[in-house]
Amino acid sequence: YLDLSKNRITGAIPASVGDINVLSHLDLSENELSGTLPDSIGNLTALATLLLSENFISGTLPDSIGNLSALTTLDLSKNTISGTI
Repeated sequence: YLDLSKNRITGAIPASVGDINVLSHLDLSENELSGTLPDSIGNLTALATLLLSENFISGTLPDSIGNLSALTTLDLSKNTISGTI
């Protein structure tokens, strides 16, 4: 369980986030994160909750997001993500 919401974290989400494969909850909402979601996000197969709202995340969602088979809650609102889901 990792909650780093409501801080002023800047920069891109590092690819190494995918190394925390036992993570069930990741909340990075209400920060100043930018760039695209790393492809390694798909390695978080135990993840049930992914909250990334209110950042500056852009680009398209990586295809690997489909690997999140345990995911029950996904919030990507208030970003500039484009493309198809």
